[in-house]
Amino acid sequence: MTIKEAIASLKIDAENVAFDADEDGMSPQAKRFIEAVKTVSDALQSRCDWTPCAEGLPEDAKPEDLFRVFIQRTVKSGNVIREFTKEASFRYGMWINVNGFVIGNSKYDPYKETVVAYHRVPAFYNPDRKEDAE
Repeated sequence: MTIKEAIASLKIDAENVAFDADEDGMSPQAKRFIEAVKTVSDALQSRCDWTPCAEGLPEDAKPEDLFRVFIQRTVKSGNVIREFTKEASFRYGMWINVNGFVIGNSKYDPYKETVVAYHRVPAFYNPDRKEDAE
């Protein structure tokens, strides 16, 4: 089931779901509904999962891969003064923001930025891809 089919299936009105159960106690409509919910849930989960950097860094990242990173900015005393996200790539074992600067590598700033977690940004729209064209 594709995401588009799953979303269409979720639009089924509750009154249209038949209660005539088959041998395992579920109607075909209920089975399709459950499959649609699982498909959409899995798709959303794969797009929204944050991986803590403590669990590991992206090993299979290519230079053109884009990530959303969660950053904590701390002062020298260690107190967190700001938390935010930005886009970055992971190259040469370092997080590099879209402007080409290494995140957390400024010895001149009075604060320190640390990437705490990350997740992969989905691919851009491409009308030639089957999934995007549907």
